[in-house]
Amino acid sequence: MSWVFLAFAGSLAQEACDPGVQFLQTNVRLKEAGQTAARQHLQRHQRRDMSDEDRDLMCNTEEVPFDARSGKQIRWLHVPKTGTTFGNTVWHYGCPSLPDDVSLSNYSSNYERKMNKDYPISDCSLLLDHSPGTHKPIGDEEWKDDTFVTLLRKPASRICSAYNYGKQCIVDCNPENDKSCFQVRMLDNAWYWLLRRGETCTFMHASADLLEYGSQIDTTSCTAKMVLGQSCNAPETLSDEQIQLALNRIQKFAFVGLQEEWKLSVCLFHRIFGGPSADQATKLIALETESLRETDSRASGNANCSDQRLLDELTDTADSQLYALAETMFWNQAEAVLSLLKSQRNNAVAAGMKKQG
Repeated sequence: MSWVFLAFAGSLAQEACDPGVQFLQTNVRLKEAGQTAARQHLQRHQRRDMSDEDRDLMCNTEEVPFDARSGKQIRWLHVPKTGTTFGNTVWHYGCPSLPDDVSLSNYSSNYERKMNKDYPISDCSLLLDHSPGTHKPIGDEEWKDDTFVTLLRKPASRICSAYNYGKQCIVDCNPENDKSCFQVRMLDNAWYWLLRRGETCTFMHASADLLEYGSQIDTTSCTAKMVLGQSCNAPETLSDEQIQLALNRIQKFAFVGLQEEWKLSVCLFHRIFGGPSADQATKLIALETESLRETDSRASGNANCSDQRLLDELTDTADSQLYALAETMFWNQAEAVLSLLKSQRNNAVAAGMKKQG
Protein backbone atom coordinates (compact mmCIF):
# COMPACT_ATOMS: atom_id res chain seq x y z
CA MET A 1 0.00 0.00 0.00
CA SER A 2 2.91 2.36 -0.70
CA TRP A 3 0.57 4.52 -2.76
CA VAL A 4 -1.28 5.43 0.41
CA PHE A 5 1.81 6.60 2.22
CA LEU A 6 3.04 8.54 -0.80
CA ALA A 7 -0.32 10.20 -1.23
CA PHE A 8 -0.49 11.01 2.45
CA ALA A 9 3.03 12.43 2.48
CA GLY A 10 2.16 14.62 -0.48
CA SER A 11 -0.99 15.77 1.24
CA LEU A 12 0.95 16.69 4.39
CA ALA A 13 3.54 18.58 2.36
CA GLN A 14 0.83 20.54 0.61
CA GLU A 15 -0.99 21.28 3.85
CA ALA A 16 2.21 22.51 5.50
CA CYS A 17 1.76 25.64 3.39
CA ASP A 18 -1.84 26.10 4.52
CA PRO A 19 -2.20 28.88 7.13
CA GLY A 20 -5.13 27.00 8.60
CA VAL A 21 -2.84 24.30 9.98
CA GLN A 22 0.27 26.28 10.82
CA PHE A 23 -0.66 25.83 14.47
CA LEU A 24 0.85 22.36 14.13
CA GLN A 25 4.28 23.84 13.51
CA THR A 26 4.29 25.94 16.64
CA ASN A 27 4.05 25.00 20.29
CA VAL A 28 0.61 26.34 21.14
CA ARG A 29 0.16 27.05 24.81
CA LEU A 30 -3.52 26.27 25.38
CA LYS A 31 -3.41 26.62 29.12
CA GLU A 32 -1.83 30.07 29.00
CA ALA A 33 -4.45 31.17 26.51
CA GLY A 34 -7.15 30.12 28.95
CA GLN A 35 -9.94 27.58 28.73
CA THR A 36 -12.06 29.65 26.34
CA ALA A 37 -9.22 29.98 23.86
CA ALA A 38 -8.53 26.26 24.18
CA ARG A 39 -12.12 25.42 23.25
CA GLN A 40 -12.01 27.79 20.28
CA HIS A 41 -8.73 26.26 19.15
CA LEU A 42 -10.20 22.77 19.11
CA GLN A 43 -13.46 23.87 17.49
CA ARG A 44 -11.57 25.35 14.53
CA HIS A 45 -10.05 21.95 13.84
CA GLN A 46 -12.94 19.64 14.60
CA ARG A 47 -13.96 16.66 12.52
CA ARG A 48 -14.29 17.36 8.83
CA ASP A 49 -17.57 16.48 7.21
CA MET A 50 -17.58 13.26 5.21
CA SER A 51 -20.71 12.17 3.42
CA ASP A 52 -22.39 8.88 4.23
CA GLU A 53 -21.62 7.79 0.67
CA ASP A 54 -17.90 8.39 1.16
CA ARG A 55 -17.90 6.64 4.52
CA ASP A 56 -19.61 3.67 2.91
CA LEU A 57 -17.03 3.55 0.12
CA MET A 58 -14.21 3.44 2.68
CA CYS A 59 -15.72 0.31 4.23
CA ASN A 60 -17.46 -1.20 1.19
CA THR A 61 -15.32 -4.08 -0.01
CA GLU A 62 -17.82 -5.09 -2.69
CA GLU A 63 -17.10 -1.94 -4.69
CA VAL A 64 -13.37 -1.78 -3.93
CA PRO A 65 -11.97 -4.78 -2.00
CA PHE A 66 -9.28 -4.38 0.63
CA ASP A 67 -5.78 -5.14 -0.59
CA ALA A 68 -4.08 -8.20 0.85
CA ARG A 69 -2.05 -7.65 4.01
CA SER A 70 0.88 -5.42 3.23
CA GLY A 71 3.29 -7.48 5.31
CA LYS A 72 4.26 -4.46 7.35
CA GLN A 73 4.97 -5.12 11.03
CA ILE A 74 3.19 -2.92 13.57
CA ARG A 75 3.26 -2.31 17.32
CA TRP A 76 0.23 -1.04 19.27
CA LEU A 77 0.49 1.87 21.69
CA HIS A 78 -2.62 1.33 23.82
CA VAL A 79 -3.46 4.62 25.52
CA PRO A 80 -5.90 3.99 28.43
CA LYS A 81 -9.61 4.57 27.76
CA THR A 82 -9.20 4.97 23.99
CA GLY A 83 -10.71 1.63 23.06
CA THR A 84 -9.57 -1.85 24.07
CA THR A 85 -11.65 -3.18 21.18
CA PHE A 86 -9.09 -1.76 18.73
CA GLY A 87 -7.09 -4.78 19.83
CA ASN A 88 -9.34 -6.88 17.57
CA THR A 89 -8.15 -4.89 14.55
CA VAL A 90 -4.52 -5.06 15.64
CA TRP A 91 -4.58 -8.81 16.34
CA HIS A 92 -6.49 -9.83 13.21
CA TYR A 93 -4.09 -7.89 11.02
CA GLY A 94 -0.95 -8.89 12.87
CA CYS A 95 -1.85 -12.58 13.24
CA PRO A 96 -2.80 -13.87 9.77
CA SER A 97 -3.63 -17.35 11.08
CA LEU A 98 -6.04 -16.08 13.76
CA PRO A 99 -9.50 -17.66 13.33
CA ASP A 100 -12.10 -15.20 11.97
CA ASP A 101 -14.37 -15.49 15.01
CA VAL A 102 -11.70 -14.74 17.64
CA SER A 103 -12.55 -11.56 19.53
CA LEU A 104 -11.60 -9.87 22.76
CA SER A 105 -15.32 -9.96 23.57
CA ASN A 106 -15.03 -13.74 23.92
CA TYR A 107 -13.46 -13.05 27.33
CA SER A 108 -15.13 -11.53 30.38
CA SER A 109 -12.03 -9.81 31.78
CA ASN A 110 -8.28 -9.46 31.24
CA TYR A 111 -9.14 -9.50 27.56
CA GLU A 112 -5.74 -9.27 25.91
CA ARG A 113 -3.96 -11.38 28.50
CA LYS A 114 -6.38 -14.25 27.95
CA MET A 115 -6.28 -13.85 24.18
CA ASN A 116 -2.49 -13.89 24.30
CA LYS A 117 -2.61 -17.10 26.33
CA ASP A 118 -4.83 -18.78 23.73
CA TYR A 119 -3.16 -17.21 20.69
CA PRO A 120 0.41 -16.17 21.66
CA ILE A 121 1.61 -12.94 20.12
CA SER A 122 4.93 -14.68 19.57
CA ASP A 123 3.20 -16.62 16.77
CA CYS A 124 2.05 -13.42 15.04
CA SER A 125 4.32 -12.51 12.15
CA LEU A 126 3.14 -8.92 11.73
CA LEU A 127 2.42 -7.89 15.34
CA LEU A 128 5.40 -6.83 17.44
CA ASP A 129 5.15 -7.45 21.19
CA HIS A 130 3.36 -4.63 23.01
CA SER A 131 3.01 -6.52 26.33
CA PRO A 132 -0.66 -7.48 25.82
CA GLY A 133 -3.02 -6.45 28.58
CA THR A 134 -0.96 -3.45 29.64
CA HIS A 135 -0.56 0.21 28.73
CA LYS A 136 3.17 0.05 28.13
CA PRO A 137 4.75 3.32 26.98
CA ILE A 138 7.10 3.44 24.00
CA GLY A 139 10.59 2.04 24.65
CA ASP A 140 13.80 3.63 23.46
CA GLU A 141 14.73 0.49 21.56
CA GLU A 142 11.18 -0.26 20.40
CA TRP A 143 10.76 3.15 18.83
CA LYS A 144 10.95 3.00 15.08
CA ASP A 145 9.48 5.49 12.65
CA ASP A 146 6.39 4.18 10.88
CA THR A 147 5.86 1.14 13.13
CA PHE A 148 3.57 2.23 15.96
CA VAL A 149 -0.22 2.39 15.56
CA THR A 150 -2.66 3.90 18.02
CA LEU A 151 -6.15 5.23 18.56
CA LEU A 152 -6.53 8.62 20.26
CA ARG A 153 -9.49 10.20 22.05
CA LYS A 154 -10.41 13.76 22.94
CA PRO A 155 -8.45 14.45 26.14
CA ALA A 156 -11.33 15.65 28.31
CA SER A 157 -13.48 12.68 27.28
CA ARG A 158 -10.63 10.26 27.95
CA ILE A 159 -10.00 11.74 31.40
CA CYS A 160 -13.71 11.57 32.26
CA SER A 161 -13.86 7.91 31.24
CA ALA A 162 -10.77 7.17 33.34
CA TYR A 163 -12.34 8.91 36.33
CA ASN A 164 -15.48 6.83 35.99
CA TYR A 165 -13.39 3.67 35.75
CA GLY A 166 -12.44 3.71 39.42
CA LYS A 167 -10.39 6.93 39.16
CA GLN A 168 -8.00 4.98 36.98
CA CYS A 169 -4.27 5.24 37.70
CA ILE A 170 -1.86 3.65 35.20
CA VAL A 171 1.84 3.42 36.05
CA ASP A 172 2.86 0.72 33.57
CA CYS A 173 6.50 1.25 32.69
CA ASN A 174 8.94 0.10 30.02
CA PRO A 175 12.10 -1.71 31.17
CA GLU A 176 13.97 -0.19 28.21
CA ASN A 177 13.63 3.28 29.70
CA ASP A 178 13.71 2.77 33.46
CA LYS A 179 16.27 0.70 35.40
CA SER A 180 13.79 0.39 38.27
CA CYS A 181 11.19 -1.14 35.92
CA PHE A 182 11.74 -4.90 36.02
CA GLN A 183 8.40 -5.69 34.41
CA VAL A 184 5.77 -3.59 32.62
CA ARG A 185 3.09 -4.49 35.15
CA MET A 186 3.65 -6.82 38.10
CA LEU A 187 0.17 -7.86 39.14
CA ASP A 188 1.29 -10.05 42.05
CA ASN A 189 4.29 -8.05 43.21
CA ALA A 190 3.93 -6.02 46.42
CA TRP A 191 6.82 -3.73 45.42
CA TYR A 192 4.92 -2.68 42.30
CA TRP A 193 1.71 -1.84 44.14
CA LEU A 194 3.31 -0.15 47.14
CA LEU A 195 6.05 1.84 45.42
CA ARG A 196 5.12 2.41 41.79
CA ARG A 197 1.43 2.95 42.59
CA GLY A 198 2.00 4.50 45.98
CA GLU A 199 1.85 8.27 46.22
CA THR A 200 0.71 8.92 42.65
CA CYS A 201 -2.32 6.68 42.79
CA THR A 202 -3.18 7.67 46.37
CA PHE A 203 -3.67 11.29 45.33
CA MET A 204 -5.63 10.36 42.20
CA HIS A 205 -7.90 7.94 44.04
CA ALA A 206 -8.55 10.53 46.74
CA SER A 207 -9.98 13.03 44.21
CA ALA A 208 -13.33 14.34 45.35
CA ASP A 209 -14.70 14.85 41.84
CA LEU A 210 -13.81 14.85 38.15
CA LEU A 211 -12.38 18.36 38.16
CA GLU A 212 -9.98 17.57 41.00
CA TYR A 213 -9.00 14.30 39.33
CA GLY A 214 -8.49 15.97 35.96
CA SER A 215 -6.44 18.87 37.30
CA GLN A 216 -3.61 16.80 38.77
CA ILE A 217 -0.28 16.67 36.94
CA ASP A 218 -0.43 12.87 37.28
CA THR A 219 -3.66 12.76 35.26
CA THR A 220 -2.86 15.16 32.44
CA SER A 221 -0.61 14.57 29.41
CA CYS A 222 -1.15 10.79 29.53
CA THR A 223 -0.83 10.32 25.76
CA ALA A 224 2.18 12.60 25.43
CA LYS A 225 3.92 10.88 28.35
CA MET A 226 3.40 7.43 26.84
CA VAL A 227 4.67 8.59 23.45
CA LEU A 228 7.79 9.86 25.23
CA GLY A 229 8.26 6.60 27.11
CA GLN A 230 6.81 7.55 30.50
CA SER A 231 3.94 5.98 32.41
CA CYS A 232 0.52 7.40 31.59
CA ASN A 233 0.12 8.86 35.06
CA ALA A 234 3.72 9.74 35.79
CA PRO A 235 3.78 12.72 38.22
CA GLU A 236 5.52 15.11 35.87
CA THR A 237 4.69 18.33 34.07
CA LEU A 238 6.04 18.17 30.52
CA SER A 239 8.22 20.97 29.20
CA ASP A 240 7.64 22.72 25.89
CA GLU A 241 10.53 20.74 24.42
CA GLN A 242 9.03 17.45 25.55
CA ILE A 243 5.64 18.32 24.08
CA GLN A 244 7.26 19.20 20.78
CA LEU A 245 9.11 15.88 20.78
CA ALA A 246 5.83 14.05 21.35
CA LEU A 247 4.28 15.97 18.44
CA ASN A 248 7.22 15.04 16.23
CA ARG A 249 6.90 11.38 17.16
CA ILE A 250 3.15 11.23 16.51
CA GLN A 251 3.77 12.41 12.96
CA LYS A 252 5.98 9.36 12.42
CA PHE A 253 3.40 6.81 13.56
CA ALA A 254 2.31 4.29 10.94
CA PHE A 255 -1.33 4.95 11.82
CA VAL A 256 -3.29 7.22 14.15
CA GLY A 257 -7.04 6.67 14.35
CA LEU A 258 -9.71 8.57 16.28
CA GLN A 259 -11.87 6.93 18.93
CA GLU A 260 -14.71 9.27 17.96
CA GLU A 261 -14.50 7.92 14.39
CA TRP A 262 -14.28 4.27 15.32
CA LYS A 263 -15.66 2.51 12.24
CA LEU A 264 -13.99 4.90 9.84
CA SER A 265 -10.70 4.39 11.69
CA VAL A 266 -10.97 0.59 11.40
CA CYS A 267 -11.76 0.76 7.68
CA LEU A 268 -8.99 3.30 7.04
CA PHE A 269 -6.55 1.03 8.87
CA HIS A 270 -7.40 -1.84 6.52
CA ARG A 271 -7.21 0.40 3.46
CA ILE A 272 -3.65 1.25 4.47
CA PHE A 273 -2.37 -2.08 5.73
CA GLY A 274 -4.66 -4.46 3.88
CA GLY A 275 -7.41 -6.64 5.22
CA PRO A 276 -9.69 -9.60 4.76
CA SER A 277 -11.08 -10.74 1.43
CA ALA A 278 -14.42 -9.39 0.29
CA ASP A 279 -16.34 -12.46 1.48
CA GLN A 280 -14.88 -12.12 4.99
CA ALA A 281 -14.70 -8.35 5.28
CA THR A 282 -18.27 -7.60 6.35
CA LYS A 283 -18.14 -10.08 9.22
CA LEU A 284 -14.72 -8.98 10.39
CA ILE A 285 -15.50 -5.25 10.26
CA ALA A 286 -18.59 -5.93 12.40
CA LEU A 287 -16.42 -7.83 14.88
CA GLU A 288 -13.80 -5.08 14.98
CA THR A 289 -16.32 -2.29 15.54
CA GLU A 290 -18.36 -3.97 18.28
CA SER A 291 -18.41 -2.33 21.69
CA LEU A 292 -16.40 -4.31 24.22
CA ARG A 293 -16.68 -2.32 27.43
CA GLU A 294 -18.43 0.96 28.12
CA THR A 295 -18.31 2.89 31.38
CA ASP A 296 -21.75 3.96 32.60
CA SER A 297 -21.78 7.71 33.34
CA ARG A 298 -25.11 7.24 35.10
CA ALA A 299 -23.69 5.00 37.82
CA SER A 300 -23.63 6.41 41.32
CA GLY A 301 -20.65 8.71 41.89
CA ASN A 302 -19.70 8.84 38.24
CA ALA A 303 -19.33 12.05 36.24
CA ASN A 304 -21.58 12.78 33.27
CA CYS A 305 -19.18 12.47 30.35
CA SER A 306 -21.92 13.66 28.00
CA ASP A 307 -22.02 17.06 29.68
CA GLN A 308 -19.90 19.23 27.39
CA ARG A 309 -19.94 22.11 29.84
CA LEU A 310 -18.31 19.86 32.42
CA LEU A 311 -15.72 18.60 29.94
CA ASP A 312 -14.93 22.17 28.90
CA GLU A 313 -13.64 22.80 32.41
CA LEU A 314 -10.88 20.22 31.94
CA THR A 315 -7.64 21.48 30.41
CA ASP A 316 -4.91 19.17 29.12
CA THR A 317 -2.32 21.28 27.31
CA ALA A 318 -0.08 18.57 25.88
CA ASP A 319 -2.71 16.02 24.90
CA SER A 320 -4.93 18.69 23.34
CA GLN A 321 -2.10 19.54 20.97
CA LEU A 322 -1.46 15.88 20.17
CA TYR A 323 -5.14 15.28 19.49
CA ALA A 324 -5.41 18.33 17.23
CA LEU A 325 -2.44 17.05 15.23
CA ALA A 326 -3.91 13.53 15.14
CA GLU A 327 -7.18 14.91 13.74
CA THR A 328 -5.38 16.69 10.93
CA MET A 329 -3.31 13.60 10.13
CA PHE A 330 -6.37 11.36 10.21
CA TRP A 331 -8.53 13.45 7.90
CA ASN A 332 -5.67 14.11 5.48
CA GLN A 333 -5.02 10.41 5.23
CA ALA A 334 -8.73 9.57 4.92
CA GLU A 335 -9.18 12.08 2.11
CA ALA A 336 -6.08 10.83 0.26
CA VAL A 337 -7.26 7.21 0.46
CA LEU A 338 -10.82 8.16 -0.47
CA SER A 339 -9.62 9.98 -3.58
CA LEU A 340 -7.76 6.88 -4.73
CA LEU A 341 -10.74 4.63 -3.97
CA LYS A 342 -13.02 6.82 -6.06
CA SER A 343 -10.54 6.68 -8.91
CA GLN A 344 -10.38 2.89 -8.68
CA ARG A 345 -14.16 2.63 -8.58
CA ASN A 346 -14.61 4.94 -11.56
CA ASN A 347 -12.00 3.06 -13.56
CA ALA A 348 -13.74 -0.23 -12.80
CA VAL A 349 -17.09 1.21 -13.89
CA ALA A 350 -15.59 2.59 -17.11
CA ALA A 351 -13.92 -0.72 -17.85
CA GLY A 352 -17.21 -2.54 -17.31
CA MET A 353 -19.07 -0.19 -19.65
CA LYS A 354 -16.38 -0.57 -22.30
CA LYS A 355 -16.56 -4.34 -22.04
CA GLN A 356 -20.35 -4.27 -22.43
CA GLY A 357 -20.07 -1.96 -25.43
